[in-house]
Amino acid sequence: MWMSDKCPYGSWYNYEKEMEQAEKDFPGMIFTCYFEEMKKDDTGEIQRLANFLGIPCTEKTIENIAETTSFNHMQKNKLDMTEVISGKGFIYRKGEIGDWKNHFTVAQNERFDVQYTERFKDSSYKLSFEQNNGLQNSKL
Repeated sequence: MWMSDKCPYGSWYNYEKEMEQAEKDFPGMIFTCYFEEMKKDDTGEIQRLANFLGIPCTEKTIENIAETTSFNHMQKNKLDMTEVISGKGFIYRKGEIGDWKNHFTVAQNERFDVQYTERFKDSSYKLSFEQNNGLQNSKL
């Protein structure tokens, strides 16, 4: 469903491209943060958000936000609307970069790689995907 753009909430590809366009149309109005970047440097990304919002934060405040928004904390205190809709929750899995590849078959992974490359060939976005031997940055 996700790769064929038939999700009830729309296409991820279209959403990302629309957000990229909105950032170009309204510079300085949209803050973009990715899960992968939060996993690599949560306090750095939170500080980047505080700077974007113009809110001075102490190191302790940044650390408290990092703890409260950590995957473990959110998983313990979760509200997963997908569970309400479908009876099966899926938003909170492992909290690891690249775990989605474990849910795809080899053929689906190959199909995604082709779709991803084609749909974002003109994009300036960059995403990181966990690969077998480490982190590979992909242009998005």
